[in-house]
Amino acid sequence: MEDLDELKRFTNLRQINLSGLKLEDLSFLQDHPHIEAVNISHNPIDDITTLLDLENLMYVRLANTGADLTIDSETGAIIEQLKEQGVWVSTEDYFSLDVKDKQITETSVTLEWEIKHIGDGVGGIMHTEVYLDGKQVEILELDETQYTLSNLEPGMEYSVELSVSVHGEPDANSTLILTTLSYEMNETEHPSTNGKKQKKENLPNNANRQDWLHGHPAHNNSQALNRLKELNTNSVLIRK
Repeated sequence: MEDLDELKRFTNLRQINLSGLKLEDLSFLQDHPHIEAVNISHNPIDDITTLLDLENLMYVRLANTGADLTIDSETGAIIEQLKEQGVWVSTEDYFSLDVKDKQITETSVTLEWEIKHIGDGVGGIMHTEVYLDGKQVEILELDETQYTLSNLEPGMEYSVELSVSVHGEPDANSTLILTTLSYEMNETEHPSTNGKKQKKENLPNNANRQDWLHGHPAHNNSQALNRLKELNTNSVLIRK
């Protein structure tokens, strides 16, 4: 549901899942006094005061909101008030997701990650969803922990998000901003080598490998052939 005003026609709403909708304001919940359970996880919400006005509220989930949840904070104090009113409040995800490795080329990004179960009481349908620049591109089983994004443009920046979904709602996630390699890259930092410099072999201007070899003093001997093999080994052939 993209337009929250559509909620107004549900006059007896009791449960609502708002996870991951990028909400910053919860005041619209005041129009739904019958709500018993609400999930506001993965939203940039600082003010949860509205929850105190929901007299029938029994369950709140607010994992990864970015708010300060310490007991001395305003949000933490409201959470304590909710608990005193008998509301069950969950502030943690069921899972954690950590990216362990990434391999980047001119046209692809391969990610490998680890998922750990850190919460209790979870079950049912669980998947890992892959997003590229905000668009879902794949849904994986939870035990699939590697994926390759291909057909990317060289030298371009991309946002890649991995999100663990429980019953269709986001739980743990990880977002990376990655840049594919450029064909013109030379003596520059390679994104997949932790800042180490990779030197790319250059040929003389206006020359290809065959022309350069034929003009090389060591042409037709083992030294030239070995040199050609070395250059080919350090090259990547892209087919479209």
